[in-house]
Amino acid sequence: MKIRTSRRPLLSSAGSFLTIAMLSALPARAALIASDQFTDTESTLAGNTGGTGWSAAWTGSGQTVVATSLQYTDSNGAILPTAGGAVNFGGNNTESFRVLTAGLGTDGTTIYMSFLAQITSGDYAGIALFNGTNEVFFAGKPFGATNFGYEKGGGGDRVTAANSPVTSLSLLVYKIEFGAGTTLGNERVSLFVNPTLGTEPTTISVSNNFPTFAFDRIRISSGLNAVTGQVDEFRMGTTYLDVAPVPEPSAALLSALGVFGLAVRRRR
Repeated sequence: MKIRTSRRPLLSSAGSFLTIAMLSALPARAALIASDQFTDTESTLAGNTGGTGWSAAWTGSGQTVVATSLQYTDSNGAILPTAGGAVNFGGNNTESFRVLTAGLGTDGTTIYMSFLAQITSGDYAGIALFNGTNEVFFAGKPFGATNFGYEKGGGGDRVTAANSPVTSLSLLVYKIEFGAGTTLGNERVSLFVNPTLGTEPTTISVSNNFPTFAFDRIRISSGLNAVTGQVDEFRMGTTYLDVAPVPEPSAALLSALGVFGLAVRRRR
């Protein structure tokens, strides 16, 4: 007697297997420490409560939120996922603060921070890290610089990346390795300007050791001389992929994979 076996269950699952295989090939992404895509509808940054990882709303004055977000496409054609609007620096000496749910800066840990920025005029503008009331680290356009970089809070130890003009819309990714400097307690700070998304590049725009610091709140700020420009898509996480993500597969793509699997089953 011949026993007939059916391959149907395997074939009918072809679409599911293919979809699972495609999804499993995507790099894993951890939860963000903090983020803000400025999705609130309020026209001023002060009072905005969007994003994750914060203990309170933004406070401050002079900065507004526009409805259109900034856009970034890397050299491979991948587009940074964006939402909401963007923050206008707003003129002279404007600043807005937001407190994190927990302080950061323990030796042996690594923090990645990213944001989009474009500064068309003014002496300095960007995002600063604060420990209480003390500014400890500044990222963006340092005072008097023409290229993006970073410096010690309040000025000093300035580092800028070559060929990264502040007038060009750029994605800035900062990697802060706490306690990884040449002296125990010093931090190692690296900056990637306009990097590829998804996988940390092997080429760093600029990197150096930095004085020890820890932080528990963020400030978006600008200086004198009629500062104009915008920042957007603030992200802070423990991996590069957290802060420079690739677009996730759309519902249309997943549906197409299922249809493909169904077609395979019917042909067989």
